[in-house]
Amino acid sequence: MNFKSLFGIRFIAFLIFALFSANTALAVRPFKVLIIPFTIHSEKDLAFLNDGIVDMLSSRLARKDKVVVIKRKKVEQLIRGDIPDEETALALAEKLEADYLLLGTLTVFGDSVSTDARFIDIRKNNPVVTFHKSGEKRGDVIAHTALFADQIHQQVSFQRTGDGVQKKEEKRKKTVSEAPLPEKQTEPTVKKVEPSVISDKPVEKVPEDTPTAKDRPRSHIWKSRNFTMKIKGLSVGDADGDGRNELVFTDGKDIYVSRYVNEKLVSMGEIRGEHYIKLLGVDAADINKNGKAEIFVTGLKKNTSLSSFVLEWDGSAFGKISDDANWYYRVLNIPGHGNILLGQKRGLTGMDSSYEINGASDLFLPGIRELRWKGAGYEAVQQQVLPEWVNIFGFTYGDILNNGEELVAAFKGNDQICLMSRSGDVKWESWDRYGGSISYLEFPSDDAGAGETDHFYLPQRIHMTDLDADGKNEIIIVKNQGVTRRLFSRFRSFETGHIECLGWSETGSEQKWKTDGISGYISDYTVGDLDNDGQKEIVFSVIAKAGSIMGKKTSFIGVWNVKSF
Repeated sequence: MNFKSLFGIRFIAFLIFALFSANTALAVRPFKVLIIPFTIHSEKDLAFLNDGIVDMLSSRLARKDKVVVIKRKKVEQLIRGDIPDEETALALAEKLEADYLLLGTLTVFGDSVSTDARFIDIRKNNPVVTFHKSGEKRGDVIAHTALFADQIHQQVSFQRTGDGVQKKEEKRKKTVSEAPLPEKQTEPTVKKVEPSVISDKPVEKVPEDTPTAKDRPRSHIWKSRNFTMKIKGLSVGDADGDGRNELVFTDGKDIYVSRYVNEKLVSMGEIRGEHYIKLLGVDAADINKNGKAEIFVTGLKKNTSLSSFVLEWDGSAFGKISDDANWYYRVLNIPGHGNILLGQKRGLTGMDSSYEINGASDLFLPGIRELRWKGAGYEAVQQQVLPEWVNIFGFTYGDILNNGEELVAAFKGNDQICLMSRSGDVKWESWDRYGGSISYLEFPSDDAGAGETDHFYLPQRIHMTDLDADGKNEIIIVKNQGVTRRLFSRFRSFETGHIECLGWSETGSEQKWKTDGISGYISDYTVGDLDNDGQKEIVFSVIAKAGSIMGKKTSFIGVWNVKSF
């Protein structure tokens, strides 16, 4: 064999080795899919359907070398018989290094069946396929499952490309924590803390000089830096009595007080909560008339009983002036009357009791009362005359039609707005649904076994004010929109929202203006002068990324400043 032949053989061998090595380097792991057993709402025990649904989805989604479905047995061992909520399921998916999460709800009434499901991209924290189908017989759930699997394959490209993907996978493995899933959140109360002054990072100011609709006034939006938390409630008030307003907000565990200074939020203090108390919301108003706004915090202890409290600035820190109260708190600002503190008591729902519990209705005892400071605490002075179905979180009242007649505006259970007299005589009802909330209270389920719970979703606020200074009262209302249905669902998701101003004339209701669409879920909002310029603005909190327990929770504060033409 001559030198040229030997060199040729070695060169060919080298090429074969190089090609094999390149293919090996570019090889990437298949996509991993986590399927959570469906939540089933039915008069009868239909848990056996989950075996068929999960097995059918697993076999239809799996693709050799492309898609691997995490084994059902492993999932069942991890969830231990409890179907997790979406946040916990996302955390489990990250722990298992899954790329996609599949979860859903099956609702059966008589013979009819309704299937709701979502296929979520874990890295983007975004549903890539949303499915809803109804059928006239229970057997239709099989066809629904097959159709859902087909839609996933049609809409999702299970392909990884290039060496960059391999590097991303290696980086992702390094960053995903191996820590066990955290226990279910139980949440806070309060300790005194020394105030700190910590400037935010630079904020984004977005001018909007050109209206995008003929009925929209000139406006501009101010947006804060991103907070690595889920802001669940907020309020605006003069917390330290210096004549300037502050922003008070909560993530459900702790309370934060900040001031708007030079287009930044500057921290005044942080009140740490107790792990066993979940904070449902905050309100700030000077009810005891000492020149400082008290902070009213509605707290739920171990998901069974209320443990609400009131904070006030004592000159050096925020301390409690009322504690462990059985009140849901809400402050209403009524044109012509100012701020009014209302309270409603909780019933027996969720408590250990020998009494028969009447589900969601016992979350609120009948009677919403005005509360006033009586020297040593807040006492009920009079009961509001309202229809029994109205709860403290989703109503307001006043001269809404601007004709001298006092009416009540309240959310119905289906998120429609109802204008009515105190006795419940309906004057107007919206066609559209407004509000939209993911905050809920739990109560024992009638359709499931012992220990199972259902969700009662708390309505959003309704504000009545004359924000555009035209001499007429209007309703300011949030409208969140999302891919999950609001009814018969154990989980909700809202991907976008906006805020509207509704007015009334002799010919009926009209939309006076609305904000542009806001990406994310508007969790709370208020009307107040946050920038202390003498004009009220709409201040709202947005959960941009709900994230998971492993991190990546993102919220921001927005301010919408309406200016008339």
